[in-house]
Amino acid sequence: MGQEALSQGRFEKLADRVINCDAVDAEVEAWTSTLSVKDCVAALNDAGLAAGPILTLEALAQEPNLIHRGSISQGLLAAPRRHFRLRQKFGLSGTPAFDMVVQAMSGLMDVTRAGGMPVKVGISASDVTGGIAGLFAVMCGLEQRRRTGHGAMIDLSMQDVSVWATQTLWNRASAEAHTVATCGDGFVVADCGPELLETVASGVGMLSRSELVERLASAGIPAGSVRTLSEIAQDSCHVGGGAIQLYTDENGKSWPLFKCPYRFSKEKTSEIVAIGALGEANDYIVDLCSATSDAEWRRSDTSQPLSGRDPLGGVEANI
Repeated sequence: MGQEALSQGRFEKLADRVINCDAVDAEVEAWTSTLSVKDCVAALNDAGLAAGPILTLEALAQEPNLIHRGSISQGLLAAPRRHFRLRQKFGLSGTPAFDMVVQAMSGLMDVTRAGGMPVKVGISASDVTGGIAGLFAVMCGLEQRRRTGHGAMIDLSMQDVSVWATQTLWNRASAEAHTVATCGDGFVVADCGPELLETVASGVGMLSRSELVERLASAGIPAGSVRTLSEIAQDSCHVGGGAIQLYTDENGKSWPLFKCPYRFSKEKTSEIVAIGALGEANDYIVDLCSATSDAEWRRSDTSQPLSGRDPLGGVEANI
């Protein structure tokens, strides 16, 4: 990107940049601080890097691409804040499809801040919500075909879906007050401000999470422990018969596998197993795709496992 300072000396090799990451961040920040948001995004995109501006909800209200697609329709002005109606709508346009960029350009990062700095939601929220919306759209299309005999073309934008997900914060002066308290064994989130929290339970740092949650509950304040993924992995409510199923492979190695959180009433029950070797399912997929009609596809024997695995029966196949 024309930054000589980042291409020589201690930054010449990628490994050097990793070792000197703080210095790299400082150099990049010194450079980007001289640019406008538009120029910075353009420079990164020209260098082949996916990038986009972090838009606030106010800025989203004026985003021409979203207005053109019909994702946002601006209503009447009402003091002291504008009122907007958000809706999902399929339309043909090119919108970004890289999760972090979409989070930035959909307002998700604006409403997810740490110390005032916009940050990415921990998981790939735009990917996940876009996928769920895509599944729902496909199911609607299949139902339409069942009723009318006509199919449907679906154009779904991750940005549209992500903007839609922010709707509960529109027309609010700020997000609802809550506090994340640091306890002796972790964190607790409480549905109140920090002043009230300190009044109800002073010396929070000396309390365990369960003790703080109990004190807040006795004061009528909803609260809950912030659980780590390691704790969830040890919880029998989730592991085994819940969202996580333990699978032991032919070598005796145990794998935690995530089960789909929903099932359809007529869905075929399939065993969840660990992903297979790279390319294992190739022949299986090719055989299924070679069917030339719906009838032949339905007659395909998809119940026969491949090396003990059925890659299309609820299993993530490594193709």
